[in-house]
Amino acid sequence: YAPKSKKLRVVFTHSEALEVINRLEHDIKLIAQLMYGSGLRVSEAVGLRVRDIDLQANRLVVRNGKGGKDRVTLLADSLKSNLLFQFELVRRRHSADLNRGLGRAFVAEVDRDIDDAGSKGFNVQFLFPSKYLSFDQNKVKKVRSHVSVKAVQRAVKDALRYSQISKNASAHTFRHSFATRLLESGTNIRVIQTLLGHSQVSTTEIYTHVSSAESIATTSPLD
Repeated sequence: YAPKSKKLRVVFTHSEALEVINRLEHDIKLIAQLMYGSGLRVSEAVGLRVRDIDLQANRLVVRNGKGGKDRVTLLADSLKSNLLFQFELVRRRHSADLNRGLGRAFVAEVDRDIDDAGSKGFNVQFLFPSKYLSFDQNKVKKVRSHVSVKAVQRAVKDALRYSQISKNASAHTFRHSFATRLLESGTNIRVIQTLLGHSQVSTTEIYTHVSSAESIATTSPLD
């Protein structure tokens, strides 16, 4: 069989990434900042729980990422104050839920370390909780899940529409941009592979082509 073609990833410049982020609001803006600053997929960002953020060590834990794998990635120091504010918002909403006899966070089958009693703990509450309650997997108890992936994707698309960026970008472009910025700064590709959670380094190597294409310093003969 003919080998599958590998297309170059669409990547934001740093200024483009900030332009899109600054057009977003509230929790969606912080989600985009985490995608760009930590290399998260959209589903990984919205699925973060309070316990996954380590402000002291400047890192966050991605649980049950693609392929069911856990990994640790870096956390931007500049986001600490925003995350502390988000913690407080989650705490207030969680307290209100507990006062109503609720307070359970949604627990999927892969979250085997969280039992029914533990689902009421603050640390397992979603960092970006949904505004609306839903039912657990057994359709019995009311729980609070997280904001939807589609809501983030839609907000980013709207921000792109009102920007001056003509690239065919999406919310996932923040993750590509994260990897490309690290390569441009001289980070070892094996480190980037670990931060992104790629099983094979060949998957990560596509960003070397993107990085070289984005930062060509050779002058054209026509110039």
